[in-house]
Amino acid sequence: MSVSTPIPSTVTCFKNGLSHFTFPVNFRPGLSPNKIGPLTPNTVNGSISVIPDDTNLKIYSITSENNLMIKVHYKLENQDQEGKANFSYISPGIKWTPNYLVKVNDEDKTLTIGGRATIVSSIQFLDDITLPQLSLVSGVPNISCIGESDPLVSNGIEHQRNQRHAPQARMMKSQQQNMMFGAAQGPPQAEMDSMDDSDEDFDEEKVGELYHFKIKNVPVNFGKATSVPFMDDIMNVPYTNKYSITLDNTKADNKEVMAKHHFEFPMKHAPPLPRGPVMIYLEKNGLTFSSQTHLRTDENMFRLDTTASNDVNARYTVSTGEKTSENSVDDSTKKVKEAENRILYTTSKIASIFIKNKKKEETDVHLEVTIYGTVCTKDLEKDVIKVIEKPNTNDLNPENVIKCDIKVAANETKEFGFTYGVKKWEVQTLANVSAMSNSSFGGSGVPAKGMFGFQ
Repeated sequence: MSVSTPIPSTVTCFKNGLSHFTFPVNFRPGLSPNKIGPLTPNTVNGSISVIPDDTNLKIYSITSENNLMIKVHYKLENQDQEGKANFSYISPGIKWTPNYLVKVNDEDKTLTIGGRATIVSSIQFLDDITLPQLSLVSGVPNISCIGESDPLVSNGIEHQRNQRHAPQARMMKSQQQNMMFGAAQGPPQAEMDSMDDSDEDFDEEKVGELYHFKIKNVPVNFGKATSVPFMDDIMNVPYTNKYSITLDNTKADNKEVMAKHHFEFPMKHAPPLPRGPVMIYLEKNGLTFSSQTHLRTDENMFRLDTTASNDVNARYTVSTGEKTSENSVDDSTKKVKEAENRILYTTSKIASIFIKNKKKEETDVHLEVTIYGTVCTKDLEKDVIKVIEKPNTNDLNPENVIKCDIKVAANETKEFGFTYGVKKWEVQTLANVSAMSNSSFGGSGVPAKGMFGFQ
């Protein structure tokens, strides 16, 4: 019986910490069964496969062995030729995280994006080796048996536990560990070093619905992090400067609210990059560190948040208008000390926002204002301004978010305003009910007059 523990020919790592391992295995004539491995203690149930490369090799049975090995019974149709197969399985044990370096050219309004991957292996037999190919996947496939160990692993481990106190078993264990991590180490390093270096080190490919970043000749060490580039630099990516301002009632004090700055560039200029930390440098008289942020996605754009900027700011005020009644509920039939009515009042609120641009160029500002009440949308520019009512909020005064994108000219101030109504039930004595007026709202619950849109 022969033993084979080669270096994986390919390892595919997914973002959830699972990896797919593929080992090339040779089956020699007259040596069936062949012991191959190793597996890992957490090999995913149903993922172990031994797939022949051609019809010369026939696989009959696979049984579990000690030390995470398996025994393969096979037959060769042509006894003059070796049988070749790929032994593969899925297991946790290799984690990878992306990180990026972005250089910003402010004059040309372009970016250069470089990506590296930090790889950490907790698999003991993957120590001080060079993987011929490592694929990093931006996504996660469906794996239905995640968290379940394969019986070929669990049976072997249980058998090993039952025999661990026997001297003979300890001797066998020592010998098999030497086989796993000693003599059979796969292709010699000299053979690895002689691999053709003429090909590119990186390749990118969409496989099904997932995107693979393929890297050649990746060094891996047990328990130690390795950082390698996983893509070629992406050059001359056009970007735009964006500023966002978020307002609510707590900021309606006429004090400056600084805009948050971010870079934005279309997804079409880059592959589907996985999220990760980004170091941003400005290309001006060399490289100057700007900020560290995270790569995010926003609809069809990549987004890099940077810092707050006082060059673009806003002042927000809310003034109170007329208070009017909308309807009443008669509570006079209740056994209370004094007959009362509950009356629904609506108070008109007039919001004013002044957006100031101190920069020497036109800026794009994204504005979001959160209010609790009913927005008067009649005169709003619906193509520019969107009002989104949040679900499962107060029925009387629902949470609404007003969103709009504004262009503010250099060294200019732009005014934006809207009106909304805030409702409240109040208890009034019957003697005061006749004094209530319903003229301003006409029963609609929103102000009839006010300031809307941009000024």
